[in-house]
Amino acid sequence: MADDAWLKQPWMWPWLMAAQMGRAGLDAASAVLRPHEGAAPGDEPTWTTPAECLLDLPAMRLHRFSEGTGPPVLIVTPLALHGPLVADLAPGHSLVERLVAEGVGEVALLSWPSATPERRGTGIDDHLAHLLVAVEELGGRVRLAGICQGGVLAMMFAARYPEKVERLVCAGAPVDMEAGPSALTAAARACPQQALEAMIEAGGGIVRGEAMLRFWQMGGLDALSGGLPADILQSRSPPPDLLARFSEWNAWVVDLPGGYLRQVAGELFQANKLARGEFVALGRRIALGDLRAPLLLLAGAADTVAPPAQVFAAARLVGTPRGEVVKIRTGGGHLSLFMGSRTLSGPWRRIARWLKGQRA
Repeated sequence: MADDAWLKQPWMWPWLMAAQMGRAGLDAASAVLRPHEGAAPGDEPTWTTPAECLLDLPAMRLHRFSEGTGPPVLIVTPLALHGPLVADLAPGHSLVERLVAEGVGEVALLSWPSATPERRGTGIDDHLAHLLVAVEELGGRVRLAGICQGGVLAMMFAARYPEKVERLVCAGAPVDMEAGPSALTAAARACPQQALEAMIEAGGGIVRGEAMLRFWQMGGLDALSGGLPADILQSRSPPPDLLARFSEWNAWVVDLPGGYLRQVAGELFQANKLARGEFVALGRRIALGDLRAPLLLLAGAADTVAPPAQVFAAARLVGTPRGEVVKIRTGGGHLSLFMGSRTLSGPWRRIARWLKGQRA
C-alpha cells in the first residue's frame, strides 16, 4: 500500500480536519475524544492464568505466574489503549500460558494501570524507571519479552542497562519508523502538534481510553488490529465464550498519560529518535549499539501497526553479534502475534526454546 493510502482511512479524519480547518478542526477532533459525561469503565478483566501480584504501585504492577530457576522471563506489555490481557486472553490464546507450559522457568509480567490526573505528565523515563524496579524485584537480571510498544521499552532498557538483560524478545515492536510505511507512523506524522495537544487537553492532561476507543472504531476494528476477532484469534469459528472474552478485553480500556503520548508520538513516531540514536532516557542518550544480548525479533506479515520492515530494522541497529540475532516472520496481523492460536502454538514454541538457550 502506498504511503498516502493511510490518509484515506476513516480513522484519519480528525487529523486531516485539524490540519485543513485550523481551530474549528481542532475543536471537532477534541469533541470526538472527549469522554461522555458519567462514563465509567466496568470491572477490569481477570487473568486467565493464575497470578501472584508481587508489586502493586500507582503506575506499575508486577505479576508472577510461575516459579523456576535462572533469570526470570519478564513480559513487558504495552502502555496502549487496551489492558495487559493482550498477553493472557484465554486458554489457547495466551502468551503467558504458552511460556509457562513450555517450561521456561519463572514467568512474570509487567503491566501499567490506567493513568490518573496526578500522573498526566509522566513519560518514558518514568516507565523505564518502573521497569528497573521490576527487574530488581526479580533478582536484577532477566530475560525480557516485550510486546508491541512494550518491546520498544524493553529494547531501550536493554541498551541502557545491558548487564541486566540476558536475552531479549521483541514481538511486533516498531523500532525504525523510516524502514517502511505503517498506519501508526502515517497517523502520527499527519497529526499536527495542535491536534495532539487538543486531544490531551480534552481529557484534562490524560488521553481517555473510552474516547480513544470510539475514535479507532470509526475505522472499524480491523483498521489497525489485523482483522475480525476470528482472524485475530486465528480460529475459524470461535466459540461464544471466547468471543465474549475478546469483547470484554476490547471494551476495557486504559487512560494514557498525556506526557507519555506526546513523547511517543513526537520523539519516536515523528522524529524517529530511537533509530537515529538521538533518544535520551534516564539522563543518557540511548545507543542501540550498546544492546549486545542475544535478540529475537518477531513480526507479522500482515501487521499494519508494526510491519516487518520496522521490526527487523533493529537487527542492524543493535550491537548484538549477527549470529545471535534471530528474525521470525509469521502470518497474521498485529494482535495475532499475542493472541493467535497458530502463532502461539508455532513461533512462540520456538521462541520458548530460544529463551531456554536452545536453537529457535
